Amino acid sequence: MARAPSDTLLTGAELSAFVAIVETGSLAAAADALDLTTSAVTKRLQTLEGHAGVRLLERGNFGARTTEAGRLLYPDARNAVNALQRVYNLIRQQGAELPMRLGASHTVGEFLLPVWIAGFRSRAGAALRVSADIVNSRRVRQMVAEGSVDVGFVEDSEDEPEGVDSLPLQRDEIVVVVAKGHCWAGLSSIPPEALLSMPYCTREHGSGTRSVAESTLSRIGVDLSPTLEVASTQSLKRALSGGGFALLSRIAVDVEVASGVLCASPLEGVVLERTLCAIRPAQRDLPPVAQRFWQWLGESVSSSGLSYSPPSAP
Repeated sequence: MARAPSDTLLTGAELSAFVAIVETGSLAAAADALDLTTSAVTKRLQTLEGHAGVRLLERGNFGARTTEAGRLLYPDARNAVNALQRVYNLIRQQGAELPMRLGASHTVGEFLLPVWIAGFRSRAGAALRVSADIVNSRRVRQMVAEGSVDVGFVEDSEDEPEGVDSLPLQRDEIVVVVAKGHCWAGLSSIPPEALLSMPYCTREHGSGTRSVAESTLSRIGVDLSPTLEVASTQSLKRALSGGGFALLSRIAVDVEVASGVLCASPLEGVVLERTLCAIRPAQRDLPPVAQRFWQWLGESVSSSGLSYSPPSAP
């Protein structure tokens, strides 16, 4: 008995199920080919037959075979499935050509992110393309919020607002850094109050390192006033040759400390630590490659932690 044709929207899923049944000879075999349950394949076939208003397949102990209507439909259905597959492949190809957009704070971007990208590339393949902006933590958060980057990396412990997912990656210590020959060079620790007696050199406002250091010290009554502010960690390290001190990530000065150009000491009785985090918009789907990168970061942390090995000193 003919059925009234359905006016619901037809999708490629129903056509794919029909073609698979015809080509494999049974619903169970089609389900295996499509990695679906038999009931799911049956439902898709019923939806397609609802659109057609007639039976397209006969089912029995012999499996499944086409009715006259099914035989007429099959060639065009196969062509439609082939066309959909070409479109799908084209979309994947275009997506693969788009770079993964990252935004990173200076410490993460200059010293950690290149190592992490190399580790992910070994899994994702050499075709991986990355576009990375190295800015301060405040700007990274803005870029994530406005959608100009897929994943951001920040270096302070600020609570992320609603709508932002945060993934803790690594602990980092902020230390007092001076040039070789400074009167503090080689000291095992520096009293916090002593910082008020020396010129303070620092990064610009918005730097995660500066924010964590100054807010922690302010809570114990040590309010620092900069004599020099620069937007580059490398420039800040070079500026220390003229005297004064900086509060920097130990990661950022490992090479210079190893070579003897700079000296780093912790603060006495004060824990200056922060968590380096990856952030992403919670309400927006990431592009496929960025989603895989996010998952890779989480897996790396949960398995053994993302470690940093400083390069050898020249």
